[in-house]
Amino acid sequence: MKKFFIILAISVGIITSADATSTVSPCTSMLRPYDCGNNCCAANAASCKTQCPNIVITECEGLVCENKMTWTNYGDPGKQIKCNTASDTCEYRCNPDGYYRTSVGGGSAMRCAECPDNATCSQGTSVCCNQGHYPVTNVYMAPGLTGQITEYTCPSCPGYLRYLSATSPAGTYVPGTTDAASCPAAIGACYIPSGTYSGDITGRFQLTGKCHYKES
Repeated sequence: MKKFFIILAISVGIITSADATSTVSPCTSMLRPYDCGNNCCAANAASCKTQCPNIVITECEGLVCENKMTWTNYGDPGKQIKCNTASDTCEYRCNPDGYYRTSVGGGSAMRCAECPDNATCSQGTSVCCNQGHYPVTNVYMAPGLTGQITEYTCPSCPGYLRYLSATSPAGTYVPGTTDAASCPAAIGACYIPSGTYSGDITGRFQLTGKCHYKES
């Protein structure tokens, strides 16, 4: 009976010791109560990155942007993704180097397109046709996407017959132009410059001001 009692006491001691090891946190300080693992304590979970530099932190764990700390190409051409470490969420954008946003929807539903010819695209969001060109939009519904897609082309302004002087024997068809310092919104931004000699079936004339094209 005495031998049985000794064995039982040892067994209970082993269970108690194992239980204490598995449940008691090493982080008992009020300043650093959070257990980051690997025997390192911090003020809270977010502080593990700075107060426990030897701990490997997985940013945006389980998300498609996991550990993507810089803008990275993702999915459709022109779309990029990055982990926002402050909110632990994914951020999306159109590549500012030669692409622009075509969709209203953001996030993973964002659509991007390559910057059209004769245009300048800024910050992956806007399209500005170059001087002498105007924007034409193509709006359509993309399969599986809520909202519309808006894409741009930038054709040349319509041409006109220009004479070098009031007595020039022949004219040449040249395209109209737009103001260099502005971003044209429509064909109405195109014009024939003031002072230009031109003509039609009624005869030859010289413009005394800008002659803008009429928007249809």
